[in-house]
Amino acid sequence: MGIFILDNMSLEVKIILLFSGVMFFMGCEKDITIDLQDTVPKIVVEGHIEPGTPPYIILTHTFPFFSYADVETLENLFVHDAVITIFDGTDHHTLREYCSDSLPDSLTQFGALYLGVDIADLTDHDFCIYSVSTDTANPADILVGELGKTYTLSVTVGGFTYTATTTLTYPIPLDAISTIVHPTNDSLFHLQGTLSDPLGVESYYRVFTQRIGIDEYLLPTFSSIFNDRLIDGQTIALLFRRGKRMGVPDIYTGYYSYGDTVVVKFCTMDRAHYEFWETALVEIDNTGNPIAAATQIATNLKGGALGIWGAYGAIYDTVIVK
Repeated sequence: MGIFILDNMSLEVKIILLFSGVMFFMGCEKDITIDLQDTVPKIVVEGHIEPGTPPYIILTHTFPFFSYADVETLENLFVHDAVITIFDGTDHHTLREYCSDSLPDSLTQFGALYLGVDIADLTDHDFCIYSVSTDTANPADILVGELGKTYTLSVTVGGFTYTATTTLTYPIPLDAISTIVHPTNDSLFHLQGTLSDPLGVESYYRVFTQRIGIDEYLLPTFSSIFNDRLIDGQTIALLFRRGKRMGVPDIYTGYYSYGDTVVVKFCTMDRAHYEFWETALVEIDNTGNPIAAATQIATNLKGGALGIWGAYGAIYDTVIVK
């Protein structure tokens, strides 16, 4: 989780730092030009699989940090015509590319979540995603996640091959989910889950929620990931603060309203998958913070690609907020 250092400083220290900074920049009159060298774009993979659902892979490439990014630029990042296979321990499954005008219903939520748009707006964007064929007439094309299995991903594009392996861990159900009312507004609530962490087992967790009829897809909660390094074998209470879509204003961020029907997706994952999200979310939290150190985002991809191929051991609960 990100820590904002300035929030913990006294007012006097903040004033001293601000004054020192102003004097520093007033005393600097020499123009400095930095020649930023172009770097070779890298392939970025974001792919997941969970119990009973087909895998999906979103394939893009990086672009210069200081480049201007509009919608057209982002759409041009998608990598097409890659050869992608998944080995489930028995068979190799070849994925096919689906684009905005041909996305199966089972993939629309992943595309919308990735772009941060409404599902209905997906066709307005040049967006592509890789998954297994929807032709169930051929059993060899069918691939859905199975608990305990290990899945090896292979992505070949531009003459290079990138690989990664993930294991679909067994889910750990919550003991209970309850509500906590807002201290000054009795129509707003947090959700609280009770978890009994298994003793002696390395466990890594992530939480998503969705308000039925309001959110079109599951959203990661605030502080959505955690591990059991400090809670091994204990029974603890967890606060599930509602997440929101980026760029969408919401004065009640973190809270649910009375009467909301909420789906809670509680996931386990392997260590490499956890470390990717742990470092990625720190970097997202630090965006725009001028004193934050750059974070090296972890990856389980081999061959020089970035990103993650990960499995979620997911279990779902439905709660009516009251």
